[in-house]
Amino acid sequence: MSGTANLAPGSIVPKTGKYKCEFCGEGGMADFFAKALKGSDLGLNVGGLEGVGRQGTVRFFDAGKKFSQCPTCGPATGWTLIEETSQTVDKPSLSHSETISEHAVCDICSQRVYRPRGYLLTTKDVVSQPAYWRHYYQHHRSEFSGMGVSSFEEFCRNPLLRSSCAETLARQTTPWIVCDNCIPMFTVDREKSLSYAKRWWESDRKFTPQGGGPAPLSAVNMGDREVGFSNRVQESEKAAKRKWWQFWK
Repeated sequence: MSGTANLAPGSIVPKTGKYKCEFCGEGGMADFFAKALKGSDLGLNVGGLEGVGRQGTVRFFDAGKKFSQCPTCGPATGWTLIEETSQTVDKPSLSHSETISEHAVCDICSQRVYRPRGYLLTTKDVVSQPAYWRHYYQHHRSEFSGMGVSSFEEFCRNPLLRSSCAETLARQTTPWIVCDNCIPMFTVDREKSLSYAKRWWESDRKFTPQGGGPAPLSAVNMGDREVGFSNRVQESEKAAKRKWWQFWK
């Protein structure tokens, strides 16, 4: 995923410029869920999401600083660069143990990953891991709670909500750069993933490993595999060919 997309509050700003919040506003996650879930028979409260989805927050951030929360979305914020500027800014001073080097942002936790470190995973590698989905739920827990979903188990039992999230994540086209702290979530060949990351850095972040690109929804594994989900996956895959939703990490 891009090193300038869906960055969490508290993470380091990679480039100076204008950033939009991916949760609020038309086409954002709040808008997507409000439209997808409104009128369903699942008993979810989407009134708050409808209000958020009519916002749209853009803020200017200097490279090297830390992202703040969106005033509308709070911890649900995901900042994405929409306009880079060449403005020169003062970088924060480095400690004696740090060096000035190129870095990316972990697509799981938004922490810095310095060249040539990191592990490069495909979308299939990510969405097929139940541990990732638990992390995903915890990361977005506040917005799910606002919809009346108060646990990961409730999230998994909600067919429309889980299918919407599965579609959104499985459609990610670019590889995921993952830090040392997050790689234990994934059952992958770490040596191979390390070598893929080095090739990714050397190619100016253009390299895509074998099996990259969007993952089939049948590869999504949240750890429960309840009866009937495979049928919903097939229906979701048909719908996905007609509709391309904005991606969400």
